[in-house]
Amino acid sequence: MLLLWEEKVVGQQRRGVADDTSIQKLHESLSHRGLVRMSGDDSSMFLQGLVTNDMRQFDPNRGHSIMYTLLLNSSGRVLYDLIVYHISKHGETPYFLIECEKAVVPELVSLLKKYKIRKKVDLVDVSDEFQVVAVFPEDYTDALRVCNTSLTSEGRPTVLSCNRDPRLPSFGCRIVLPTDAEGSSAIVNSKEVSGGKTYHERRYMLGLPEGTLDLPPGHCTPLESNAVFLNGVSFTKGCYLGQELTARTHYTGIIRKRLIPVTFTSEEYLAKPGDTIVTADGKNCGRFRNAVGKHGIALLRVADVVEHQGAFLVKNEDGNTVGEVTAHIPQWWPQQDDSDDVIKDVLRSSSDKNLWSTLKSGVQ
Repeated sequence: MLLLWEEKVVGQQRRGVADDTSIQKLHESLSHRGLVRMSGDDSSMFLQGLVTNDMRQFDPNRGHSIMYTLLLNSSGRVLYDLIVYHISKHGETPYFLIECEKAVVPELVSLLKKYKIRKKVDLVDVSDEFQVVAVFPEDYTDALRVCNTSLTSEGRPTVLSCNRDPRLPSFGCRIVLPTDAEGSSAIVNSKEVSGGKTYHERRYMLGLPEGTLDLPPGHCTPLESNAVFLNGVSFTKGCYLGQELTARTHYTGIIRKRLIPVTFTSEEYLAKPGDTIVTADGKNCGRFRNAVGKHGIALLRVADVVEHQGAFLVKNEDGNTVGEVTAHIPQWWPQQDDSDDVIKDVLRSSSDKNLWSTLKSGVQ
């Protein structure tokens, strides 16, 4: 069952495709996300040599204005997951906003300044000036349909950026607003939800990793984190920090473990990030990362998910069972006949080829 974040307006019936006048969207201000402003003539070139994705997609002839990417250490391990917004217009001094987990903004700024050397790049924490808002409409063809693009009384744009989520379009929109702007006034026909649970539950239901609990700094790789599937890695851009391991694994290796969404059989679980996930007969097959409500994410052997039909136990460091989970292959992963090596490898190792389709049926 895929949860749709929508509400019917009283007195009106839903008919076919969602209509902005009959379906009320939900939006949530993401207080756990921070923003860094990067500006200057060398900004694009500077970030191009550091992150996994290609900054050239912001070129005027390509027309992109949002990008998902990762910043790695020199060993090719993930440090931070980032969403980059291109704010400046053609001909203006380059100006980007870099979104990341708010708690790591000071570390990110410090690290970027370390690599800046003499480049013409200015880096400022602007988390107090701007906010990121997630919007969950059921269906739309143009992200801007959800936004009110009017100006504030001071002449500033109410909405700095309004785009589909660059990782998964089905996850809705991401909007950047001044902190003093109310989401309800900037987003057409939308109701605000708070507390963070709506955003994180939906994210975990889809199997979308984000932040340091899902992606422990220095302890995971882009490929096992599904960054390729999530449009976060370019294999044609050239060199960047940590690129060698990522490229070598992509072209010569098999990714046997990946981040996969899990659902607890009950909300009365005691599992903590880092706990071991085992099969019913005690075989170690991965690590639990995090959850909100019944939905979470774990690093699991894909072949074990297929062979054991997604049923696992979570054990703490003392060997006690602290939860029972079922895992499912996300719908947005490549199909079983795709050329991706991990898919073919799983099918070769599975005794029941029909399980792949069953495990892609979604959260039960």
